Amino acid sequence: MNFYDELTARKAAILKIKKMIVRSLAKTPEGSLRISHNGNREMYYWRKKSGDRTGIYLPKADLPTAKALAQKSYLNMTLKSINDELSAIDSYLENLPQNPCENIYEILSESRRRLIEPIWIPNEEYVASWESQEYIRKEIKDDVPEFYTDKDERVRSKSEVIIANELNKAGVPYRYECPLVIHGIKIHPDFTILNVKKRKEIYWEHFGKMDDPDYVNKTVWKKNLFLSGGYYLGDEFICTWETAKNPLNIKHVRQMIKHYCL
Repeated sequence: MNFYDELTARKAAILKIKKMIVRSLAKTPEGSLRISHNGNREMYYWRKKSGDRTGIYLPKADLPTAKALAQKSYLNMTLKSINDELSAIDSYLENLPQNPCENIYEILSESRRRLIEPIWIPNEEYVASWESQEYIRKEIKDDVPEFYTDKDERVRSKSEVIIANELNKAGVPYRYECPLVIHGIKIHPDFTILNVKKRKEIYWEHFGKMDDPDYVNKTVWKKNLFLSGGYYLGDEFICTWETAKNPLNIKHVRQMIKHYCL
C-alpha cells in the first residue's frame, strides 16, 4: 500500500472541498445562530456581533436566514476539520522516510537479497508468485462456441473476451474460472482478479443472460452464496450484467477496472 500516493490523493480531494466551502462562506450572512427551546418549540435568534449573547428573534418568515446561519456554522466546523487534516497530512509527508518500509528490500544489493527472507516483497515478485500458482479451470465442452482472448485463452462468450482483454490492457493480473470453495460448494468465478495496489483478490462475475428466468434464479443463488461467504458486492465481489437488448458496454468495463482493480 502506497501511503504517500493515498495521502496525496486525499489532500487533493479535500483541497477541492475547501475551495468550495470558502466560496460558499463568502455568501453567508454575518454573525451566528442561537437556538433555544420552549417545550417542543424551537426558536431562532440571530447574533449579529460576537459579543451578542442573546440575538435578534427570527420569526418563521426569516427561516431562510436561520438556515443560512446554521449552514455557515456547519461550513466553518467542516473547514476547521479540513485544515486540521491538511496540517496532519503535510506533517506526515514532511517526515515520511525517503524509503518506506515496503521499499527497503528493493534497495538492497542482489547479493544481500539472496540471504534475506523479505517481510514485504516487491510488487513484481508478488504478482509473479500469484500468477505462477497453478489451478484447474472449469472444462469447456467441445460443442460450446470458441472465443479467445488476446492472451489466447479460451473463454465462454464475447463479453468475457472484452473483460479479459481490458484487464490485460490495464495490466491487471487475473485468473479465468479459477475454482473457489464457499461453504463446501465449489464454484468457478469468471475472473479472479488481483488488485496489486491493495494486494487483494476480487471476484468478477459477468451475468450474460439476464433475460432468461432460469439463469436469473441461478444468478441470485450465486450472489447469495458469495454474500454468505463474506464476499460483499462492491468489495471482494463485483458484477457486470447484460441482456439481448442491453449488451455489455465496454466503457462500463473500463470504469469498473479503474474503480475496483487499479
